[in-house]
Amino acid sequence: MNITVTVDENSATSFEETVGRPRGQIWPKAWFAALIRDLWPVKGAVAVEQYAGVPDRTARNYQSGHSDPSGAVICNLLRGDEGYRVLTWIMGGSTTTWWAVVQHERAVYARLKSLAPTLREIIDDCA
Repeated sequence: MNITVTVDENSATSFEETVGRPRGQIWPKAWFAALIRDLWPVKGAVAVEQYAGVPDRTARNYQSGHSDPSGAVICNLLRGDEGYRVLTWIMGGSTTTWWAVVQHERAVYARLKSLAPTLREIIDDCA
């Protein structure tokens, strides 16, 4: 799901999805079902049950698109082990400044982490 946000001449924000379905500020009812399908294609209801702490029947209703999650359920997902994957899916295609900064910082951190052994060897050689 890629959403493009543009600002027109009247400073009003408009939304366009690159997949082809028009969307407004309120997502369609099946957005959470799509999130589950994309993040956990096998046993999605079990994953939601585990990560969000909801009963099995509720998780199945979310997976089938019959109901939307509450804010507490989304918070539980974001605060859990899969939180960054959920946030990345929700923010997919976003061009907001804060999200670009977060992505950049994560890339820098990953690069530094991969260089850590080499840097440690250089520091040890200099000592």
